[in-house]
Amino acid sequence: MSLTLTSNPVVDNENLFAGFLPVVFSFKREDEVVVSIGSGANTNILITTTNDLSSIISAGDYVYLYNVGDNGHIYNLTAEVLDISGYEITIDSKYIELGTGGYINYKKNYYVELDLVNPENDDIKILPFNLRDDGKPNGEVNIDVSIVNDLNEQYYLDDSGLLENSRTIFKVRYREVSDVETTSYIKIDDEIILTYATEQFDLEDFIYSLEEGEMYIGYEFGICFAHTKAQNEAGITQIEISLTELDENKETIKSGILLYEIDATQTGIFYIKMPDDYAFDENTEYITFTSNPKVAAFFDDNFFDNNFFDA
Repeated sequence: MSLTLTSNPVVDNENLFAGFLPVVFSFKREDEVVVSIGSGANTNILITTTNDLSSIISAGDYVYLYNVGDNGHIYNLTAEVLDISGYEITIDSKYIELGTGGYINYKKNYYVELDLVNPENDDIKILPFNLRDDGKPNGEVNIDVSIVNDLNEQYYLDDSGLLENSRTIFKVRYREVSDVETTSYIKIDDEIILTYATEQFDLEDFIYSLEEGEMYIGYEFGICFAHTKAQNEAGITQIEISLTELDENKETIKSGILLYEIDATQTGIFYIKMPDDYAFDENTEYITFTSNPKVAAFFDDNFFDNNFFDA
């Protein structure tokens, strides 16, 4: 048995996270399969394992045991090893009933190590150190990667609108380390994007703290839009941000006014700024924003037959 990734924060490609909140990867460690539980010397628990661990475990060591007995008793405990011979381990805990299956954790100086790397190059480290945790005796390990938010800052680029310095993109690799072995890294395919934010937001949506904010002509005004390329459908290259003007009764005056085009191959938070020279209708009291994915122009070389035009 080995380490299993049990919980990945990325669900349905939603991989953009508020960096001031926990972003947790969860694992389950199960070092060795238990074949059966029986009664050993002095009615202590006798564990039969799938492998001979006598060269690794000695009397005086401690192991964690999980097993559900044949009549429902749950062995969930850590106990000292009294004796080990081949596939049989006697531990200092009283036998209750027969049982099959389950696992033990026995590896010494054990921890799970996360390596945070550039999505395109594993040799480029996002942090100058790795994250590690030894977890609980039962093998549950939770590691929060939100410390990466320390790399972010509040900043935006006027030319692209992307808050590039307020987000960090990386992938996670993990491995087991113990006195018994150090395993090879396993890389998780999903990208993680941490942004300089205190609240989680909906992807492909506008971010604004007020339900109906006020805009003052002559002062800079803008809203943010959360997007990740993992959400792109096939062929999406841009996202059009449009504006609609409404009167005091919230009736449309004019709509579909193209305000900005987002590069859909980029990912993060975009700042959509109202143009300084935009001229509103004199009856406009409200404005709304909409987003619309834009598919790349389609051209198939086979669409035209070479013989279609006759000279």
